Amino acid sequence: MEDHVYQGYVLSVTIFEQSPTVEPSVRLPVEDDNGDLERLFIYNIPPSEGRQLITDTYTYGTKMSILNPYMRFTADRKPGIRVDGVSSIILQGDTHNVKNMCRCCGKANCSSTRYCSVECQRMDWKQYGHKLICN
Repeated sequence: MEDHVYQGYVLSVTIFEQSPTVEPSVRLPVEDDNGDLERLFIYNIPPSEGRQLITDTYTYGTKMSILNPYMRFTADRKPGIRVDGVSSIILQGDTHNVKNMCRCCGKANCSSTRYCSVECQRMDWKQYGHKLICN
């Protein structure tokens, strides 16, 4: 198989195990709705923010949806899901971690609903569209 971006699709997964690393990416073992185990690699997160995310937000049992998943073969020639930033991830559920996190940039303690700024909201809507989020 070749690397492939599933444009217009949403992949629902559950974090299967806590991540031990945040550099050069946050690596999370996840399980999809079919029970298949996958490796999720989240890039473009500064190490200090990555440590907070794996401690407080991306924890065992957390459910998330990945917009436009990018399935690719990693250096070890095994498949993985690559995400280039938290704006492609929608956390599911009603925990404080989801409510207080900007949906676009991932900053904690957001004062508005899931966005920390109008700019993040505009970028998110323009880049990903509302239909993927609501479906």
